[in-house]
Amino acid sequence: MSQTAMQKPWASVRKLGGLPDDLLLYSLRHNFASQLVMAGADILTVSKLMAHSSIETTIKFYAHLAPDHKRDAVELFARKAAGQGAGTSDAAAEVGESLTLVR
Repeated sequence: MSQTAMQKPWASVRKLGGLPDDLLLYSLRHNFASQLVMAGADILTVSKLMAHSSIETTIKFYAHLAPDHKRDAVELFARKAAGQGAGTSDAAAEVGESLTLVR
């Protein structure tokens, strides 16, 4: 699909919806991805939904919107490890490994 393929249909949608002429379709797309990340969606899922050719693109533009993702991953692991009766030293070692994986 060409980069301009949506210009005419989008102009029609804006006109029918009474939307401002300067509202870009890209703005809605960007807002959609931003809202997903801020709501807790993982970056890989957002990347796939946005049809980015590389997850690096998604990371570059959206990862900053989820600054607590590393902490959240470790807390999730800690809760699960505690629920499974893991020993303190085992859990600490696994948390260290998790930190390495989520960098």
